[in-house]
Amino acid sequence: MTDDTVLELNDPEQNDSLRVVLREGARKLLAAMIESEVAAFFYQTAGWFRSA
Repeated sequence: MTDDTVLELNDPEQNDSLRVVLREGARKLLAAMIESEVAAFFYQTAGWFRSA
């Protein structure tokens, strides 16, 4: 098997509709995960201050 296909993912000419939708979904998912982690950190930190 020597028939390999390599895609240049950072090529601006490859911004078809599917890639745009997937990229936006990934950004939203990452933002939600970060917000969740920050909220959990603040919740744990607030509990630490109350018990001190």
